[in-house]
Amino acid sequence: MAFAQKIICSLVLLLVLAGCGDKVISIQSEPAGALVWLNGREVGRTPILIHYIFDGNYDVRLERDGYEPIMTEKQTNENSVATNTWVFNLAPRNDDPELLLGRARALQNITGDN
Repeated sequence: MAFAQKIICSLVLLLVLAGCGDKVISIQSEPAGALVWLNGREVGRTPILIHYIFDGNYDVRLERDGYEPIMTEKQTNENSVATNTWVFNLAPRNDDPELLLGRARALQNITGDN
């Protein structure tokens, strides 16, 4: 009986360890140095590697002075031990009042807030 228990324990340990891969999200931006938030939590500046445990959807926000912020949702690859690489290109901020009004009107049309 002791031999069978050792075999079973060894198999369980092997299965547990096989599922413990190093899951990483690599976030890069052009230009580098953007401040990054994942699910509302500040995690650092690009380029950055983030180790994670749970697969799924992540709310991602990047900000850098002089550039338009990016807010999006990304998904990790399920059951992947490979690195999930997310690359973002930040657009220079344009604070021209006419462009800001145009974007506000477009947003009103989308949301129906008139």
